Amino acid sequence: MSAATPPDQRASILLVDDRQANLTALCAILEPLGARLVCAQSGTEALRQLLNGEFALVLLDVQMPGIDGFQVATLIRQRPATAHLPIIFLTAVSRDAAQIFEGYEHGAVDYLVKPFDPIILRAKVSVFVDLYNKSRLIERQSELLRQREREALERSSEHRFRSATESIAAGIWVADDAGQFLYANRCARQLADSVDFLAAVDEAERGGAAEVWRQAIASGRPFELECRLGRRWHLVRGVMQVGEDTAPLGWIVSAADIEELKQLSRAKDAFLAIVSHELRAPLSVVLAQTEPALADRRRDEPDYPDRVLAVIRRQTQKMSRLVGDLLDIARIQAGKLSINKEEFDLAELAAEVVERLRPTGERCAIRLATGGPVRMCGDPGRLEQVLTNLVANAIRYSPDGGEIEVTCAEHEGAVHLVVVDHGIGIPADKLATIFDAFERAHGDAYGGLGLGLNIVRGIVEQHGGTIRAVSSGKRGQGSEFHVMLPAGLASSVTSAAV
Repeated sequence: MSAATPPDQRASILLVDDRQANLTALCAILEPLGARLVCAQSGTEALRQLLNGEFALVLLDVQMPGIDGFQVATLIRQRPATAHLPIIFLTAVSRDAAQIFEGYEHGAVDYLVKPFDPIILRAKVSVFVDLYNKSRLIERQSELLRQREREALERSSEHRFRSATESIAAGIWVADDAGQFLYANRCARQLADSVDFLAAVDEAERGGAAEVWRQAIASGRPFELECRLGRRWHLVRGVMQVGEDTAPLGWIVSAADIEELKQLSRAKDAFLAIVSHELRAPLSVVLAQTEPALADRRRDEPDYPDRVLAVIRRQTQKMSRLVGDLLDIARIQAGKLSINKEEFDLAELAAEVVERLRPTGERCAIRLATGGPVRMCGDPGRLEQVLTNLVANAIRYSPDGGEIEVTCAEHEGAVHLVVVDHGIGIPADKLATIFDAFERAHGDAYGGLGLGLNIVRGIVEQHGGTIRAVSSGKRGQGSEFHVMLPAGLASSVTSAAV
């Protein structure tokens, strides 16, 4: 190693001799090598030096008071950290071959007898110093290689992480351990221009979210909160990332869209309120009619029992229909709505439904147009539900009266059913959700649970058909509901009739 090598990186040589003059002579001989020379005047001191530092070579005098050189060598070889440390024995006492062999048995790499040639000693020591320096160089190169491999692995891991997060349908933000945000994935960037997730939080809730984030940074604990990002509700979670040594590396914050869950929760709350009202009303009527009957009112009004029973029957039927609708909704959502198909005339079924509902819509003129039999294969009971719901809705949402048109005809190998009214229509912002459960286009104004059209869609889709609504949303222009159903056996039935 050159003289320009920094002192803390020079190879160290341990010189052990009980005579200071010998140590001084050794230092003079070895100084040109530029190595760090450490002197010890006893075996005990030599062992202490070996515990405190790393050495390239030990020059060890054999004859020393207390612990001699051979004993020191034995202890050096027993310690794992120094087991392979090169030892050159120095002696001025004997050239006896037996003692030389003993030196080699104790792990010596060389055995020199004083007086020795300074040039030869320096040359031999130089070899071991060079070996040590080259070994250290290889170690440093290996460490540098490992460091570069780790850096490459980290870059690769970061690339894979970013590639993975870019495809995730949720917002992901990455921050350092101080809370400074460094990265946002595609979904997160769509929520805000900044990589800071707080920038995406609705302004009304940003202060609370910032306080939660501040406390998380201060404590290092995970956090979770619900807030609006953009215009939709999200569940935001943050966790601290730690390294193999448990040291904090940074934070990962994720945001999952829960807008639909929030809407469902609100729908359930609304449903409970509506059902409570809808069930309470008929029950109140039933109770109001039965309590006087228990008071033996029949003596004063002979026809009273018949009127009471008629009211009770109507209200009980209403509750039964409500419960039936709820059961149908549950079956549709579970995919277990039963469909019992048979061949029948849909035009005839439509006529029956229209006749049955005419008395309920005295201000509406219901007109049926079929143009003859419409044969198809389906469940007549379920399709009666479809017709009843659509016509009843047309009557309900035509408070000013007007004509309701029901058309049923074969169309290009399918059955086309249309119900048109001229009532208040459907608001434009409700057309996309009008078939969802508990969705009511006009709120509480016209009653109902908002289940009918959802059941209609479920029945139509179970038959392999489609339904759509058309409305301008303007009062007097009403709505149109178009149902397309596969005819099934209609073509073969027509051929057989011919």
